[in-house]
Amino acid sequence: MDKTTMVIFDLDGSLWDTSQAILTVTNLILKNYGKEEITIDAVNQSFGLPIEQKLELLLPEFKRSDAIKIYGQIMATVQKLLDTGKGVKVFNGVKPILKDLSSRYKLGIISQNSEKYVKSFINLTKTLDYFEDYIGIADYNLDKTQAIMRLRQNNNVAHVIYVGAKELDRDAARDALVPFLHARYRYSNQIESSYFANSINEITEAIYQIERGNI
Repeated sequence: MDKTTMVIFDLDGSLWDTSQAILTVTNLILKNYGKEEITIDAVNQSFGLPIEQKLELLLPEFKRSDAIKIYGQIMATVQKLLDTGKGVKVFNGVKPILKDLSSRYKLGIISQNSEKYVKSFINLTKTLDYFEDYIGIADYNLDKTQAIMRLRQNNNVAHVIYVGAKELDRDAARDALVPFLHARYRYSNQIESSYFANSINEITEAIYQIERGNI
């Protein structure tokens, strides 16, 4: 089948949830520095944000240079947890849905974190064969809109559908001039979007709906 459409998932909030790992590691490190713990709400708000805004949410008591160093320590430790599958929740039904979608579309992943972070998801779910490409934005000087456009260009597709859970994801899709599918099953934020899925099991039908309406 000649696949002319790519479905790109923003990893956090649409395919898995790593908030518990990040919360646990961050608070352990903050305790070592004698600082107050952060809340799960702060972690959830930080997903998808550029690094400067993440530092303000997660490490507000540190000057920027120290915060960058500490955040690196946090993510290195989180990475070790994710590689073992600890502190992470892969949403039920993800693998069969990805397998089904990969038979019809090219699939991609974008994450605000590193490509090692993306590989942890792929290795944990054993879904390498389902994905054509991925980008870990932390490894490049890109924003999400640019990452969407790069995946589109690199994979030579006429159409892209972007699946994400945050308002920032919707805005990135808008700026890249591609349809957006809101994954509403992770966060409580009911952002305005023409297309949405209230559970992972609604993703496939929602993508078909986008195709009928936009592509």
